[in-house]
Amino acid sequence: MTGSHRSLVATALVLVITLCSTFLVTQCAGDVARFDLTANNLFTLSDGTKQIIDGLQKPLTMQLYYSKSLVDRSGQDRLRELNNYYVYVRDLLRSYERYGKGKLKLEEYDPRGFSEAEQEADRLGVNRFPGGEDEGLYFGMAVTSEAGAKQVVKVFDAMRQSQVEYQVSEAIELATARKKTKVGVLSSLDVTGGNMTPMMRQMMQMQGQRVPEPWGNFEALQQSSYEVTDVKADAETIDAEFDYLVVVHPKNLADKTLFAIDQFVMRGGKLIAFVDPAALVADPAPSNPQNPYGGSDHDSSSNLDKLFAAWGARVQPGKFAGDLDLAQLQPTRRGGRQPMIGLLALGGADGAGVGDAVPIAKGVDSKIVVCFAGTVERTDAAVDGVELTPILTTTAAGNAFTADRFELTGMGGPDAEKLLAKFQPGVAPVTIAARLHGKLKSAFPEGLAKSDVEDGEKPKDGEQPKEGETPKPDDADSKTNLKECAEPNTVLVFADVDMLADSFSFQRFGPGLLYPASGNPAVFRNAIDYLAGSPALMSIRSRGNFDRRFGKVDQIEREADKATREQVSRINADKERFQQELQSLQSQANEQNVGLLRNDLKQKSDELQKQIREKERELFKVQREKSEAIESLGSRLRWLNVLGVPLVVLLVGAALWFVNVQKRLATKGGAA
Repeated sequence: MTGSHRSLVATALVLVITLCSTFLVTQCAGDVARFDLTANNLFTLSDGTKQIIDGLQKPLTMQLYYSKSLVDRSGQDRLRELNNYYVYVRDLLRSYERYGKGKLKLEEYDPRGFSEAEQEADRLGVNRFPGGEDEGLYFGMAVTSEAGAKQVVKVFDAMRQSQVEYQVSEAIELATARKKTKVGVLSSLDVTGGNMTPMMRQMMQMQGQRVPEPWGNFEALQQSSYEVTDVKADAETIDAEFDYLVVVHPKNLADKTLFAIDQFVMRGGKLIAFVDPAALVADPAPSNPQNPYGGSDHDSSSNLDKLFAAWGARVQPGKFAGDLDLAQLQPTRRGGRQPMIGLLALGGADGAGVGDAVPIAKGVDSKIVVCFAGTVERTDAAVDGVELTPILTTTAAGNAFTADRFELTGMGGPDAEKLLAKFQPGVAPVTIAARLHGKLKSAFPEGLAKSDVEDGEKPKDGEQPKEGETPKPDDADSKTNLKECAEPNTVLVFADVDMLADSFSFQRFGPGLLYPASGNPAVFRNAIDYLAGSPALMSIRSRGNFDRRFGKVDQIEREADKATREQVSRINADKERFQQELQSLQSQANEQNVGLLRNDLKQKSDELQKQIREKERELFKVQREKSEAIESLGSRLRWLNVLGVPLVVLLVGAALWFVNVQKRLATKGGAA
């Protein structure tokens, strides 16, 4: 065989091997090892998911419904892009199936029009979206067991790609649960939207009535197969069947309701309390164009002071947590931007303000936003056997500050400049949310006295209590009153209600389509899972999202903000002083001296305006330096992306060339 023939045969063999390798990789891609180089291992099953799968006692079936044929036939680019997301979800479910080794089985269905798959998807409750004349668009799944239990993920929303693993793992865990988790919600606000069914909402809409919208956090809770029930704000008892009681913004609760909450905890019930010294967003003052400052009369505070005191904790009214390092920049009343000392962004990539001992917020990649949160403190009289462990805190430079209603609810909202001026950095973190754990004691050790019994022993029918006698609890209440928990119990206290409001939690893209706008929803659900003793789900939900901030850019902006803060304050102080001087001179004006004063005013005005312009130029210079630093960083990153890979290839090639040269020289030297 000639050399040319050998070359042709070798080329043909290379082509055959390449084609065969490509075919094998394509067909077996789901079964080969993969490398996940993302920062948070977003494409690798988490330890929490593996823990849930390992704990399965009976096999489960994952039924994936996706209208692939409809999407392929459509000429819409937006729908075709959905295929990429479908591939990601499908591959993730195949990873579940592989790891389950028989415990999980994946079935894939394409629900075409009038097919059995379409009927089954409708029966299971997978969301149907308009897709064609005779068929709908489906993209969801159901997890079913041999015993008939089922859990449904109604839709895989591309906007929530970072939460797909949590959705799937939660459905698997709930499919094996023996009963639904019951959550009672007690609030002075309508946070659940009246717990209305979709049919009731549709009927109200058809009748032109206003349909109350639930807060996104509670809507998401309902969508996740929790049985959510409203508890009246004047309830006298709390159903013992509730697994958890969530109390949100408890304003002016009567003792009978506090007693009911107290006894629920004494029986071992799990309590999550959201109180607030000023719920500015969740409980805003009624708008009144005739009186823009009337909001200062509105009390937006809430508390459970009587219960907290018995458990060794307190959230003081009018006292807020602040932190210059965590404060978010907001427009000021005089123009420009200043840190809003009470609007804090905790956690995120750097984990600032997140406690390690209680893993409710730990690992949540998105920022956790609180708005003028209160402080959770120990009472002066410590309660034996009860531990207070921080969940959310400020940094060590944070501190508590006081503010009245006028400073918080005046025209234009909170006055960022005044609040910043009165804030003094501290030396130790301030607690915003905490866990209380131990053998909690009742705030009503003697029971609850009946409202119509003021003094003395319980009177007989028609008999009035005697004057000067001490109150005595009602006999029935005394029999059922528990003075302390039989076993150590846990209460979670968050000194902020606004963090649950949609403004700081979700973006809405239609009915039932919620996209987390912060880490707040994860913290809320983590709190429930923590009390349920489900750390596996917590670890999955807290995994990173796909949007990562540039820490270096944030650092440059913070340094520039600190550099300009004092200059801004000085300029504003000069402006205020000038206005006061003007008013003083104007008040002294009369017919005899008005001409002289006019000259003085003009001279003072020109002088101060000149000083202000100079200081504004200084500010502009600092801001320009900040922008240039950010632009320079961006340019370096762009050049690194453009030249980095070719440079690495060049260096590797040069190294290989150098090694080969050394080998040839060594070979020649040996031969010589």
